Amino acid sequence: MTDIKEAMETGLALLDKGKNLDALRELSKLEPEFEGKSTDEAADLYTAISQAYYGMNPKTDENSLPYADKALEIHKKNNSKEAMMNDLLYSAFIEMDCNKSAEAEKRLDSAIKIAQELKDDEAYVELLTTKADLLAGQKRRKKEAVDTYSQAAELAKKNGNMATYFEASVGLLTMKREESDPAKVLADAMNLIDEAEKFALNIKAKKDRKSFIEDVSSVYDLASDIAMEMENVDEAMQIAGRISKILAK
Repeated sequence: MTDIKEAMETGLALLDKGKNLDALRELSKLEPEFEGKSTDEAADLYTAISQAYYGMNPKTDENSLPYADKALEIHKKNNSKEAMMNDLLYSAFIEMDCNKSAEAEKRLDSAIKIAQELKDDEAYVELLTTKADLLAGQKRRKKEAVDTYSQAAELAKKNGNMATYFEASVGLLTMKREESDPAKVLADAMNLIDEAEKFALNIKAKKDRKSFIEDVSSVYDLASDIAMEMENVDEAMQIAGRISKILAK
């Protein structure tokens, strides 16, 4: 068992370094040891192998998806709801990268259903935001994307999940940017930055504050991009500089 554990750790370490082919070689050696088993360790192995394939070629699900589904089947068998939810989200990302939006949506909807069953509010709003991202790329479902972003942002703020609140809000403003006056969207984005910085200043630990600002940096990117689009270079530079200022406080 020690040898198996060491081989698994070696494979995972290679995976973390982005050495996907080397990781796959190491992890594949362990497959015979877990053949027919329905343990958490077996599921972890299949997920890791899937991630190695995904990292090597994210534009195809030929190998990554079957291994992801092997892990999902084990978690289903063991009724591990939270793990199932994570499996479904991961496999949805695989399908999204392959432009298989219908299959990705099915998996996201299944994950959302589990989050509701578990009453996991944090996972629920994160999954809603991911679904909105998916819908945003489909011309005929723009309104549905806007509604989903709005729902996610409202629930996330209510639950205190501020990183997801800002992520969903940026998604919403990005959608509005396509049809609204740039100046109006920029004003809304600046209000969102003010809100993010106000929240950040209440975070006492500088390390945690930095992590939060990095998580919501897309708010600054959006505002700066709109300012550049409006040919307001000075304002774009000022917006970009606000991140350094808030981190210095």
